[in-house]
Amino acid sequence: MAIIMTTIANAQPPGESGRNAISEASRQHNLLFFAYMGLIALVALFTYLVWRSQNRLSDAIQADANARIEEARSGSEEAKRAAAEANERATVAESNLAEANARAAEALKTAQGFQFEIANQQERAAMAERALLALKASLKDRTISPEQEAVLISALTGSPSGPVEVWWTPSDTDSFGLAQQIVEIFKKSGWLDSVARFATGGTGNGFFIAVRDHSNAPQHAVSIQDAYALIGITMNGFSKSDLPEGKVQIYIGHKIPAP
Repeated sequence: MAIIMTTIANAQPPGESGRNAISEASRQHNLLFFAYMGLIALVALFTYLVWRSQNRLSDAIQADANARIEEARSGSEEAKRAAAEANERATVAESNLAEANARAAEALKTAQGFQFEIANQQERAAMAERALLALKASLKDRTISPEQEAVLISALTGSPSGPVEVWWTPSDTDSFGLAQQIVEIFKKSGWLDSVARFATGGTGNGFFIAVRDHSNAPQHAVSIQDAYALIGITMNGFSKSDLPEGKVQIYIGHKIPAP
């Protein structure tokens, strides 16, 4: 009897059990719903946070890009200014170089002018020196040096010889001494028919050799001209119709004046 009562006491009505199940299910549903809504809220929050972060990243990227663009523009302007300044400096340098080249050309022209003038002065000095030497030579008594005498004797010895007269004039102080020296050289060369003569008239400048007909001159006249040419003395030949055939006359003219 006791067992039956206990069973009855623990037993519940069917309607009460259904209400409890609904309440529990409703509670669980509410919990899941609120959890779902919480998750949605979290997703929405994180979505917003991601969106805002994305915007910040985009803004940062855009700002950096803008900064780089501005820097590039600024650098380009700076480069343009630097290029302009460089071009200006190059223009000034080219102008300075052109001016320096012009000055160098002018200096070179001046130096060349100085060189030309120095060359002219040197040439004038050389000409004056030559003229002075010629004047001194013209003032000196003419003579035949030992070296020249040796050349003449060597050339005249053994060559065709003949009668020779050496004419001198008193107008030159060295004329007589030179005539005597020429005659002596002839004699040393074996030309014994040689003599000095006194001439009263002038005979021009230099040395002359006369024959009866210069187109058919004696052989020893040619020997005389050739021998004296070896020592730098020119015997200018001319014809003298009153000369005996085969005779040669040498005329010692005046000193050749200085140029």
